[in-house]
Amino acid sequence: FQERLVQFWGHFFTVARVNRVAATAAMVFESEAIRAHLHGRFEEMLQASVFHVAMLDYLNNATSFGSNSSRGRRLGGRRGVNENLA
Repeated sequence: FQERLVQFWGHFFTVARVNRVAATAAMVFESEAIRAHLHGRFEEMLQASVFHVAMLDYLNNATSFGSNSSRGRRLGGRRGVNENLA
């Protein structure tokens, strides 16, 4: 039953395994964010998942910016926010 829960939450908080580095990060993500919080509060698992390095990299937040940021204003207000997590 525990492994089914790990699979469920692992698919729910998806981190793509597009190359070897991403595959390694996904395994660490599963261990640190999913398994570590499997029997705890959902809020803690959610925070651990959202702020994990693998998730931030998967969502490409390094290139994400808001329309009111200095970069967004320079680009004419076009949004660059990655809304996959929303």
